[in-house]
Amino acid sequence: MFAAQRALDTELSHRARDGAAGHRMLRAIASPLPIAWVTADAAYGQEWRLRRMLEETGLGYVLAVPKSQQVPHFGRIDHLFAQAPNEAWERRSCGDE
Repeated sequence: MFAAQRALDTELSHRARDGAAGHRMLRAIASPLPIAWVTADAAYGQEWRLRRMLEETGLGYVLAVPKSQQVPHFGRIDHLFAQAPNEAWERRSCGDE
């Protein structure tokens, strides 16, 4: 089972830009599974269409992005984070409500 999951993950990582990841996530979200939030690595996080689709579902999500990810009007995300003061950060737990 783990080998099959890795193969699927590899396939989706390579196909994230062509919409396959979003299509499969929408199918999972529409299923009877109790999905409350989504996480994904940078292969998915750099795809703006997938981020927009998740925003529109209303589900919570955390997507990694590469440090070179561009933020409109601000430039690279790593440069933006470097400029933030320590007070801008708040430690949160996904288990707290």
